[in-house]
Amino acid sequence: MEIIKTSKICAAFKKLFSSENGSPVFATFSGCFPVRALISAMSAVSGVFTGCFLYRLLAKDDCFAAGMRSSAIFGFINKIIQGIISFFSKLYSFLFSINEDSLNRRAFNAVCRKFDLTYENFLGVVFIAFSLVPGSKWNNAYGLGAALIVAFLYVVALFGKKNLKCDIRGFSFSLLVFMMTCFVAVITSSERGDSLRVLTFFVTSFLFTLVIAGSLTDEDKIDNFTGFIYVGVLLTSVICVIQSAVGIEFDSQLVDIASSGNISRAFSTFENPNNYAEYLILLMPFSAAFALNRKGFKRVLLTLLLLIPFAALVLTYSRSCWVSFAISIIVFILLYDYRVFPYLIVICLVALPFLPATIRRRLTTIGNMEDTSNHYRVEIWQGALRMIKKHGLSGTGLGPAAFAKYYRSYAVPSAITAPHSHMLYLEIFLEAGILSILSFICWWLMTLKRGITVLISKKNISGRLKNVIIASIASFTSMIFVSGVEYIWFYPRVMITFFIAAGITLAALGAADSGRAGKE
Repeated sequence: MEIIKTSKICAAFKKLFSSENGSPVFATFSGCFPVRALISAMSAVSGVFTGCFLYRLLAKDDCFAAGMRSSAIFGFINKIIQGIISFFSKLYSFLFSINEDSLNRRAFNAVCRKFDLTYENFLGVVFIAFSLVPGSKWNNAYGLGAALIVAFLYVVALFGKKNLKCDIRGFSFSLLVFMMTCFVAVITSSERGDSLRVLTFFVTSFLFTLVIAGSLTDEDKIDNFTGFIYVGVLLTSVICVIQSAVGIEFDSQLVDIASSGNISRAFSTFENPNNYAEYLILLMPFSAAFALNRKGFKRVLLTLLLLIPFAALVLTYSRSCWVSFAISIIVFILLYDYRVFPYLIVICLVALPFLPATIRRRLTTIGNMEDTSNHYRVEIWQGALRMIKKHGLSGTGLGPAAFAKYYRSYAVPSAITAPHSHMLYLEIFLEAGILSILSFICWWLMTLKRGITVLISKKNISGRLKNVIIASIASFTSMIFVSGVEYIWFYPRVMITFFIAAGITLAALGAADSGRAGKE
């Protein structure tokens, strides 16, 4: 590594691309009229925005959420939880005090001390294993098993008074309502067996959210865990690029040959290219935050390595995820430093003529109703909307079996075999009812609002934590679009990834609220 750092190539790269005014690249871009005009325009817009009603609304804490967290109901529930934890903590202490000097006690204490120091590392290793299991070998029981193990170890550490937290007041009321509606949707389901099966995916996802939010208690732990996110994203993307280079068998079910041509879509360790693309756009913002949180040469190197996940995303040929990723980049850059945005526009314009013909052709099919994939989605939505009129209040029950039982009666004949509604919002509405979708959307929007409020109002938060919160906002904003054209939770690994991102977001916002800053 030292050889690379001290090499003439590295020195030339730093000279060319450093942000100093003397840098040739910086001077060329900054000095050109279009860039200067865009920066001036964006500065003017920023000045107007900071004085408008919307800015003041975003800067103000959510009164309802704050009121619920300090309410008597939340306080009562939290006291019950803390009482249970206190009881088991005392039981824990008593059981280990009776054999204080025994060999097994000393061994257990040694393990506990080690565990306490590396719990987020253990979570990170679980995440990497979760990411690297090939799709053909994946079993949903692996996800549930991993969630139960990390939850059990979390509870043991919690009872042992380790540096973890369990405070229900840190969670959004709407998220708790959404979780409750998922359980109710099993009770009201006409296909209870399949609904119970699908409920295990929700339980797995919720456990990861709760454990990650409860264990990443400061920015050092959050930063450490995003490092494992970075490694998982990088390794799967390397596999994806190699997979594409070696050759992928063409699958006519994934591409409309008439509109997109004969292209092979990469999928890495996932079963489907759309699933893998969704995994990438959820986690690439956190990978970018980790890279930007490094210093010096590491920062440059890790940022450049993100070109590999970007290439992997391109090779999935997932149009909806391409659009969502573009949204993610725009949001990330605008929140990180809006003055960088003009350079992004210039880079994109310069890169357009060099795009391969297959990518340009694929881009032109976005929104084209002659494409069978796009047309098929619209037909499914037509049947799903008819279904909502009859079953929207309480839902049909979790899972594809309950959906299929009723969908056929409302479906367009050419889309009668659809396994789901091809839209996250519609699917939640159909399966769990109106309260479920309202609570879910409310939680999603309030989480985004809370993140922006923290960035605006918490002037004293560190750069590292700020970058993770920006990544959270970018990740969740990007999913708004793709969730409108895909049922992203149909493949459980993507669903778990979504709630892992939610757990990091809750942890980062909690750390910002509590002022738990780590070492810069």
